[in-house]
Order: sequence, then C-alpha cells, then structure tokens
Amino acid sequence: MIYGFVLLSRPVNLLMILFTCLAVKFWLMDKAVLSCPGSTELRLEFALLVTILVILTASGNIINDYFDVRVDRINKPNRVVIDKWVKRRVAIVWHFVLNALAIFLALYLGYLTQNILMVIVPFLLTLGIWFYSSAFKKKFLIGNVVVALMVSSVPLLVGWLYIFPMKSYFSQSMNLVDHCSPGLFNASMGVLLYTAFAFVLTLIREIQKDLEDAAGDSMADFKTLAIKLGSITTRRLLVVLMISTVISLTVIAILVFTNPGSSGWVWAVLAGFVIAPLLVSAWHNLTSGTHEAVAKSQRYTKLAMVGGLILLYFVN
Repeated sequence: MIYGFVLLSRPVNLLMILFTCLAVKFWLMDKAVLSCPGSTELRLEFALLVTILVILTASGNIINDYFDVRVDRINKPNRVVIDKWVKRRVAIVWHFVLNALAIFLALYLGYLTQNILMVIVPFLLTLGIWFYSSAFKKKFLIGNVVVALMVSSVPLLVGWLYIFPMKSYFSQSMNLVDHCSPGLFNASMGVLLYTAFAFVLTLIREIQKDLEDAAGDSMADFKTLAIKLGSITTRRLLVVLMISTVISLTVIAILVFTNPGSSGWVWAVLAGFVIAPLLVSAWHNLTSGTHEAVAKSQRYTKLAMVGGLILLYFVN
C-alpha cells in the first residue's frame, strides 16, 4: 500500500514543487528582501507553506489518477496504479485526508502570519484540484489554464509569504514603488515575472500532454484543445507560444540584465537551459506529430522550467 501511495503521489512532481519553493526562497527572496529593515526569517512559516504545497500536490496526483483510470489504461498502461496497487476507495480516502491536513496547516499558517491569503489560496487549490480532475480537464482549454494557475501560484505564495510582512512594515499602501525599499520592489517584480514564466510554460506543457494523450482522451469523450483543433493545428499553436515566450524572455533579459552588476552566467543559463530547450521543444512539435516527438518536446519543456529556477541563482 505504501508503495502504491508513493507511485500515486508522483515523487518527481513533489521534488519539482519542493525545488521551486527552495529556489524562490533562497535564490530570490533572501537576496532581495531579507536584507531590508524589518525582515524576519520565517523559518517555521516557510516550512509549513512548503509542506502544504507538497501535500496538495500529492493529493492532486492521487485524485487525478482516481478519475483517469480508464483513460490511463489506454494512454499510459504501464503507469496505472489504482486497482493494481491501490484500491479506489483507499485512494479517495487518502485524497480527502491529505486535503484536510493541508487546510488545517493552512489555517495555522494564516494565524502565524496574519495573512488571509495563506488560507484562501490553499483552500482554492483544493477546490481547483477536485474540479480539474473531475470536470475541467475534459473541457476545451479550461483544464490547461486551471493547472497553469495552480502551478504558478507556488512561487507567488512563497514570495508573498515574505513580501506581505515587509510591505506592512513600510506602509499600508499597495504602491510598492513609492513606499518600499528597492530590494522589496525588485523581489516583488522577480516573483511576478517568474510566476508569469511558470504559468506560460505549464500551459505549454499541459497542451503537450493533451496532444500525447489524445487517443485515450478521445475515447473518453474529452474536448481538449488537441482533440478539438487536431494535431497539426495544436502543434502549430504550441510553436507560436514557445517562440513568443523566447522573444519575451529575450526582451525582458535585455531590459533587466544589461547593466554592469549583472553576471555573465545569467545569459549563459538563460540561453543554454531556458531558450535552447524551448527552441528544441518547438522543433520537435513542428517537424513531427509522432507520439515519441511529443514526449521529447515535453521533456525539453520540463528542462526549460528547471532552467528558469536555476537562473534565479545567478540573478543579482
């Protein structure tokens, strides 16, 4: 049963969430915010937030597999866990227990931080996970956007955990430019930029997953973008999204990192671990519609997501 729980929880996904939280905290917030007056370490609060997000990710993976047993037998027969390693009723109990634990920890985190968002957002995530798995993922584009919103909320929550007390220290005004230190403003902009980056790349990857799973999804009467528009149009749309992302990243990098204090490693990491994987992913989508090509394009998109986190280490 424990082995089945580990498989359902998808350890790789959990590690990605953990890595995202740690990277945003140590490579972005610590450098830009914790040097400001009135800052605190928030070690317990950060540990609680990471625990909540990891628990919700595990819960989401479980309920997604619960609703997708029939489809996964076609799309990913070797990865079917429910009814093979774990009974359906056991999986659904795990899902609700994990959700209850996450909400309880979120209430405690909200009490410690006096920040209602630390309660509201995890609660919305639990609702989003359920409705995505049970209904939204079958709809045209809605499921993709919901997943992208949930994933991109991770860096936003970590950033807001530190920005909220600093903002309160300086002023009750929402105008971060006029009332906060440059470090706080830069951290806020950094969190927003990475949140937007996470949203776009997650959206791209979710569309790629739908493209890969089109055979099983079609038999289950899903109305995903890949099924409604067809393989060729969907692949062209993905290429447009990826090229637009590359252009946007290049323009932002020119505006932000062309100053004497910027490290040359920023450009090396951006080019080698973010832009290059996205271009390779676009190439696989453009040149071939085979199942193997779509799977390869997903792997390169994942690499670009990891590269975006590594980039934070080199940002001054």
